[in-house]
Amino acid sequence: MTSNKLKNRLFISVALICIMVLSSCQKQQTIANNDKPQDYPPVPYDLISTDSIFSYLEDLTSIQPYSGWRNSASSGEAEGLDYVQSQLDQFSILKDKGLEVERQSFEVYSGVEFWTTEVHLTVNGEEIEVPADGIRGSRYDPKIALSLDSDGSANDSELNPVEAFGSILLIDNKEKLKSLKSSDVKGQILFLDYSLIDSVTNQDFVSNGQRVIKLIDNGLAGLVLITSYSNVDGESRGTMIGDGGIFQWFNHTKRIPILYVRIEDLSNAGISNWQDFEKVESARLVWDEDVFMPAASGNLSAHIEGIDNSKAVLLSAHIDSPNGPGAFDDGSGSAILLEIARVLNESKAQPAVDLYIVWYGGHELGTYGSSYFVSTHQDLMDKLLAMLVIDPVGMPMDGKVINISTSYSSYRYFGDDRSLWADYLSSDLPTHDIEFEQEKFDGLIADNSNYDAFNVPEFNLSVLDNDEWMAKGSGYGHYASHWHDPYETAELAKSVKDIFESITKIALSAALETGQNETSLKVTPKVEHHALVIASHTENPTIGPALMQDLGMALAWNGFDVDLIPYGQYVTAKDLENTEFVILLPALDYPGENEEIWSIDEITLLTNYINEGGLLLVTNSAHSIASGRKVEELNEDATSINDLLKPMGIEFRNGNLGGESYQPQENHALTANIQQLASMFENNRVPIKFTDGHELVKGVLGLVDYGQKGGQVIVITDIGFLKNIAASVQNLELVKNIADYAAAR
Repeated sequence: MTSNKLKNRLFISVALICIMVLSSCQKQQTIANNDKPQDYPPVPYDLISTDSIFSYLEDLTSIQPYSGWRNSASSGEAEGLDYVQSQLDQFSILKDKGLEVERQSFEVYSGVEFWTTEVHLTVNGEEIEVPADGIRGSRYDPKIALSLDSDGSANDSELNPVEAFGSILLIDNKEKLKSLKSSDVKGQILFLDYSLIDSVTNQDFVSNGQRVIKLIDNGLAGLVLITSYSNVDGESRGTMIGDGGIFQWFNHTKRIPILYVRIEDLSNAGISNWQDFEKVESARLVWDEDVFMPAASGNLSAHIEGIDNSKAVLLSAHIDSPNGPGAFDDGSGSAILLEIARVLNESKAQPAVDLYIVWYGGHELGTYGSSYFVSTHQDLMDKLLAMLVIDPVGMPMDGKVINISTSYSSYRYFGDDRSLWADYLSSDLPTHDIEFEQEKFDGLIADNSNYDAFNVPEFNLSVLDNDEWMAKGSGYGHYASHWHDPYETAELAKSVKDIFESITKIALSAALETGQNETSLKVTPKVEHHALVIASHTENPTIGPALMQDLGMALAWNGFDVDLIPYGQYVTAKDLENTEFVILLPALDYPGENEEIWSIDEITLLTNYINEGGLLLVTNSAHSIASGRKVEELNEDATSINDLLKPMGIEFRNGNLGGESYQPQENHALTANIQQLASMFENNRVPIKFTDGHELVKGVLGLVDYGQKGGQVIVITDIGFLKNIAASVQNLELVKNIADYAAAR
């Protein structure tokens, strides 16, 4: 650091301390000459306003109500991003100081748009419309997704409403559901208590759900799922209803309106409980929903210049909701980020380093937004000191306590489980009387996890009951915190406004304090090597950061800086300079008439790289992959890399192979400490033929020497082997071995 920069930082630190003191004791003093208030700069933390936060939150939760709200990859999500941009445009002081706003567009595997979701009840001869919403189908299975498309055709945005009319059939307990016969339901509208198929609170949800699917396929005219509010542990309150619930997993062949309503929204029809449904003479449903494969999503980011432009810190949240008001998940994070921008604008405080504030889209479909952002901002990844995501604030159930928590992916399997980032931030928090817990997690946590592949210190700032979350799983954690249910409204969020204020102070501390000194926030060794991930032909952005989380961390532990070439951007000779390790992600595109073709220039460039002694890792996938899930659609591009590999004695074949576990065939540095490997995905191994080299794990892992200068190609026939999936297999050892091997060369 130059002496001038050090002086600047010392000046800023002293100035902030002086401002805090002066603000508390002199702010209201008057100038002797004219009795006007003394004009001291406001203290940023004193400007935080929960009224302001909830004003943002109310706006966000009013976007397309009962029509998907800010449902992922939808027009509602786009409206959410428009709203954020409109608010940023009002911060004139930040704009005068060079505020830069970037809007990104990208595609996700699938999404839905709700055009019409109407429920009309006839009571005393009068038809009354009540608020209703639709449900989202499968994110990964095209066939199941299309069962919730009103016209059954993907990518058709024409209005094709389906209408159902009939007498109503009330099912509010398991006995009634079990006793129903197909002949009982033909032409009727079934009003079903959602608690019977609630995957969080009902252990019989599978069998009950299968009964409902059978009724749909045997003549039911329409289905309305009814949910009601509860804050008692064990009672249903519609968790995951908007996500689709059982309709994400079970397919129905007959296309009928399937909608959901909150019983509290039926008061205009004179209904407040199940007994009141006896007043309803008939029901009419109108439903129009379209599935898009792929679907459009987007991100928005704001760049605020800091005193030191060579470093940066990033705060983020996701703008989309799970087809519900989404005040908690993640309207809370989105509103808090806007509040931080407002406070910085009003206080005129400049962060110590560059600040990036990012609102991601496509999160609820599988962290698409953050995957795309990190893939397309590789220079920023090298500048980032740390990042956090606020996802989300929550509300405890009756008699429960939830805590502010920083959940992060630690390097504990490599020898260090600390979060220096959380430690650093907490050192400033006693001045705000805020405490938070640190929680170590493995695998995908939230959008923060996509930064692990590039060794950016990260954590997810949220509130949860850590003990029960860990013991009962993610679904219960969502339920226990009022995430993904129809009742996470701005009004409900106000009941925990103190938590909103505390989270905002923590995030504002991160924005202002990070980078004021030279403290390193990484636990990994200094960078001595360079690795390059080529995703030029990998359209789904989640395949890179999400499936490379473990490998990226293993490489960082071996002193590698990891960069990525995103989809559609071809690798150049300059990209390969001083690069010791190159990783090719599978050639994969979205559904449709696409074909990924490796150009002659790309093949030549990579061949020359290996000829000059480079190390190349080639991965593959027999099926399409969406957000860490295998899709039944076969990958027609699985053999497209053969033009590169055939001269080296390697050839991928068409088809897919099963097998559950695999053992090494011979001892090698790449198979050290491995007794058994297993893939994340069933039947996803691409058949392969080796005419040269070593097949270290039959059908899974091979190593081929090529060229006169020690070039080598590692081949893994299914990228799913690069993720650690269970304690009984050694995939993490494979990842460590690959990183060790690359570093040793």
